[in-house]
Amino acid sequence: MSLSSQQINEHVEKLEGWERTEEEMLAATFTFSAFLEGIQFVQRLAEYAEEVQHHPQIVIDHTAITTKLKTFDQGKITQKDIDAAYAIQDIYQNL
Repeated sequence: MSLSSQQINEHVEKLEGWERTEEEMLAATFTFSAFLEGIQFVQRLAEYAEEVQHHPQIVIDHTAITTKLKTFDQGKITQKDIDAAYAIQDIYQNL
C-alpha cells in the first residue's frame, strides 16, 4: 500500500531510532554489548522476514546491526516497510 510522504514521516517520528534516508529507505542501527547478541537479533529478524516474505537489507558490523527497508518492486517505502520497522523494533526491545 502506498503512503504519502507525510504518513511516512509520522510513522518515522514514532519509531525510535529509525530515519528516512536520502535513498527513500527506512533505516535503523541497533547496538549490542556482544557480537553474539547481535547475531541472535539477526536470527530473529530473519525468521520474521521469512514469515512475512519481506526482507530487509542487513549489515553486521561487530556489535552494530543496521537494517534498511524499502519495497523494491514499488520503488518506495510502503506500508509493508512501516509494519516491518515496527516488528523489528519490537524484536529488538524484547531480546
